[in-house]
Amino acid sequence: MMNKQERNRNSIPASTDGLERIKAEMAKRGWRREDLVEQAQVSKATVDRFFAMKNVDASTVESIAEVLDLSMETIVDANVIAPPASYEFYIRRTEEEARCYAALQKPGAIVRVKGPQLMGKTLFLNEVLTKLSQRIDFRKVELDIDRQVLTNTEAFFKWLCVSVSIELDLPVKLDVYWLDELTPSQKITNYFQKYVLTEMANLHSSLLLVLDRVDHIFENLDIMDEFRALLRSWGDKVIKGSAASQKIWSHFRLVTVYSTDIYGLSNDIDYSPFTSIGTDVELSEFDNNQIEELARRYRLRWESNYTDELVKLVGGHPYLVDTAFLYIKHQKKETDKVLKRITETACTQIGIYTNHLLQITTALESCTELKAQFKEIVTVNEAMPIAAVDAFKLYSMGLIRLIDASENVAAPRCHLYQRYFYNYFKRQS
Repeated sequence: MMNKQERNRNSIPASTDGLERIKAEMAKRGWRREDLVEQAQVSKATVDRFFAMKNVDASTVESIAEVLDLSMETIVDANVIAPPASYEFYIRRTEEEARCYAALQKPGAIVRVKGPQLMGKTLFLNEVLTKLSQRIDFRKVELDIDRQVLTNTEAFFKWLCVSVSIELDLPVKLDVYWLDELTPSQKITNYFQKYVLTEMANLHSSLLLVLDRVDHIFENLDIMDEFRALLRSWGDKVIKGSAASQKIWSHFRLVTVYSTDIYGLSNDIDYSPFTSIGTDVELSEFDNNQIEELARRYRLRWESNYTDELVKLVGGHPYLVDTAFLYIKHQKKETDKVLKRITETACTQIGIYTNHLLQITTALESCTELKAQFKEIVTVNEAMPIAAVDAFKLYSMGLIRLIDASENVAAPRCHLYQRYFYNYFKRQS
């Protein structure tokens, strides 16, 4: 029987932009919906369902895309067809895993897992925590930080207290431990120390708190400053204060997970806000061996020269590599021919990376000065020194490589970005 992940993987809805592309291609051909049914050899009910943006089988999507000379990735949401977050598709990052694992073994540890979007932070952390659970007894609480809870510092800290209590099946006791006479940082610290962590100690266990989407906090500078001070204070709890306090805080570990793209999008951030707090773990690109291992996971007929060709296009960007493999897998054709099509169409409106590139374009359009600097980089198309702030922002967005970090010498991250944005800026001239 097919499990839930497999059902989701093989059942896909159209995206809004995708339907517009389909309609445009049908209009060019003078097709009605009945013509699409006949050409794609699928039922009218299925096509109607697809046009209603309801899930249909992936093979149906492939058939529709093929007869319209579109790639499947341009007519559905790329996030929907991404592989399931499962061990089967996880590629080991030995160095980063070891660093993160070693840090989290220490009582009171704070670890920051960061990187641009789509670098595989969730799978990475799941792997580390699975291994850690075999050595340390802890209760894991995972919270996604929604913008709705970030109205002010006190509301955010209170939400943390309530949410952690609920996830640990503890009664919420704000009336006892949330003291109005204290500052917001003192209130949350008191709640955790006197109540939550004391309960963990009594159970001979520890709290491992995972906060995801911490980048949302960076959008509010006041909350960011307070939260940064709180983390610095909590990081010192196991080495400062009374022996009793140190013992209580030894039952606490914290992992923050965040996308660094916000650094580039915000005019108010020109440095890493959490520098010197805890252990920093930044996820890197895949190397050739990791790419070939992922190809094996997809059960592709893959050769080393294919790796060279793909790396030339997208570097080792995990999402871009994975998107290519997923497309090749769905095509069920000779790998070299599909890879050639990917390369030839990558920078066009029918390429498999269209949605991804449009998202980057939208982000750049909101940052005039950064856009101008990136335009110069892709136009020159060779390593060049740039201002330190621009280097920090563009690198954080995943758009450049720093050939010499000490001198801020930058180059486009990959050939895909260079080609696409060179053409994009040229059209704007």
